[in-house]
Amino acid sequence: MKKAIAGIAVALAAMTAPASADWIHQKSEDPFNGDQHIALGADFSGFTVAFRCTSQQDVTLMLIMPDKPDPVMILGLNTLGPKIAVIVDDQPKVEFEAEADQTPDGDNLRFEAKNESIANVAASVAGASRRVAVAGVINGKAAETHTFDVDGSTRAVSALIKGCNLKPEDDTPEASKSDDKSDGDSLYNDIMKSK
Repeated sequence: MKKAIAGIAVALAAMTAPASADWIHQKSEDPFNGDQHIALGADFSGFTVAFRCTSQQDVTLMLIMPDKPDPVMILGLNTLGPKIAVIVDDQPKVEFEAEADQTPDGDNLRFEAKNESIANVAASVAGASRRVAVAGVINGKAAETHTFDVDGSTRAVSALIKGCNLKPEDDTPEASKSDDKSDGDSLYNDIMKSK
């Protein structure tokens, strides 16, 4: 009985502790369409932020939320013009027009934005020192917000940047650190040196 109570206490303590995100990178080889890279941060809250790309022209930012959607909800959200907002550390907020959908298993709501400028956000996340705050924006207001820690984000997102040969614009802090911005390898090396 004491062991059961101790186990419950440990579980409750873990649930009330601040959320700690795990960041991972995964590569799926595709000789026809180009290798797909995914870097994501997830924690026990049910929120996930993810970057997916095959090239500079094919970059996606996703926010997965713990809400179970239905078709009417998704239609309504898309009518209201969903966006994904991101704040990395204390940098200015950036927003991207998104589309609401459900995850393939149908269990979670997903906002998905496709834009070449997402490479800039990926570079900022790779160089982040404190936090990645993400919000699902509906009708101009942040409806769902979540903050992820950055432990492991440099390794995971830098691998995505290198794998997709992303070239963030010069105005991002990470891009401006590089003397040679000719390829994703130099950006990757500069980010790794700064950590």
